Amino acid sequence: DTQLLLWDLEMDEIVVPLRRPPGGSPTLSTGSQSSHWDNVTPVGTLQPAPSMRDIPKISPVVAHRVHTEPLSGLIFTTESVLTVCREGHIKVWIRPHIAEAQGASNPETALSTSLKDKPLLSSKVSNSSGYKQ
Repeated sequence: DTQLLLWDLEMDEIVVPLRRPPGGSPTLSTGSQSSHWDNVTPVGTLQPAPSMRDIPKISPVVAHRVHTEPLSGLIFTTESVLTVCREGHIKVWIRPHIAEAQGASNPETALSTSLKDKPLLSSKVSNSSGYKQ
C-alpha cells in the first residue's frame, strides 16, 4: 500500500468494551502433559476478539498517497513525519503547526529551513508538501 492514513483521536474517545468470554474461565492448552503446566494459573481474564460488526469505523483525517512504492518505514517526530518506501526514498512531511509557526506559506520552504542543519540518513530525499487536508 502506498497510502498514509492518519487519525486524530483523544484518549477519552477510545472505548474498549470488556466482554466476558462464553463458557466462563480461560483455559490453557498445550501439546505436552508436563507437570510444569499443571500449576500455571492464568493472570487476568482472556477477552475474545470482537466481531467486525462491533468495531466502529472511524474515517481518517488524512489519506494521502505518499510514495509510488509501498511504505517500509514511518517515523513521527515533534516537527515532522518521515516516510520511507521500499526503494529507499525518504520523504519528510513538515507538521502544519510548525510550518505556520515559521511563517512559511509553502511547506517545502518550511521543510528546508527547519531541517537545513540536521543530517539525513539517506541521499535519496524528496521534499514533500505538508500533509494538511
